[in-house]
Amino acid sequence: MVQLADLLQRRLLFFTGKGGVGKTLSAGAFAQYAARKGKRVCLVQSGMCDQMSPLFGKPQSSPSPTDTIISENIHLMHLDTNINLRAFVQTQIGNDRIYRTFMDNKVMKVFLESVPGLEQVSFLGHVVYLAEQIEKYDIVIVDAYASGHFLSLISTPKAIADTQLGGKLIGLVNRVQSFLADSSNSAVVVVALPEPLVMSETIELLNNLKRAGAIHCSGVFLNRMLVESDQSVDERSNPWIREYIKNRMVEQQEAVGLLRDALRNDPEILYLPLADCGYVREPMAKNMADSLFHVHVTE
Repeated sequence: MVQLADLLQRRLLFFTGKGGVGKTLSAGAFAQYAARKGKRVCLVQSGMCDQMSPLFGKPQSSPSPTDTIISENIHLMHLDTNINLRAFVQTQIGNDRIYRTFMDNKVMKVFLESVPGLEQVSFLGHVVYLAEQIEKYDIVIVDAYASGHFLSLISTPKAIADTQLGGKLIGLVNRVQSFLADSSNSAVVVVALPEPLVMSETIELLNNLKRAGAIHCSGVFLNRMLVESDQSVDERSNPWIREYIKNRMVEQQEAVGLLRDALRNDPEILYLPLADCGYVREPMAKNMADSLFHVHVTE
């Protein structure tokens, strides 16, 4: 049976899921859990908006190719499209002058930005490079894009490799593709909510990931799981709250049933219910991993 600690054996771990399910909080809490287990963590987020720093009590940062320490054993790297491409050229091709030559030329810049898949490959190439820095990091945790965008992202290397192009770029793409497909190196965790509609979309994502074969799914974190015994006496005595809890429990039971049926033939996928912590204020508590993962952190 797969355990939470088994996820720490991967070099690269992506967190994805439908928007609003708690993906960023889950990734941050898992980074906290990994750091407490003695792992040197590189926590990666993409896009212009920095949602991770405030969770750790730090001011929002702008995208940068260098990491910053946001907690003990946790380094944060905030990437965006231009930084992804520049970092990819610097680390994979080893020549920053090439990047400056092309991006300083307006015509070539427009051309490069229009190349299908280049943005996605540069992002994946850089996070794979970070995962390979074993002297600096033990695990790279990526707060990745929402589910639809993530499926497109993770399928890009294979799509480019299938074109059978030659040259150094395709060699790098093949290496990225191999690293992601190796389940001992890389995996994805899907975050969801215990609601039937969300669960149906989550199961569809799991099936699409399996069909794509680009990366192994190692876990489904089911966020905001309600436990009736956690309610106070006052809450249980209020008829409106009792009705709300009853309806949520019915929906939750249905959603969990759908997930268990979907995972019946996938014993290597960890199903992990996460506690309903309510509204999480920034910064998150230093023991958020305890609260969110509940008893699972004691394993």
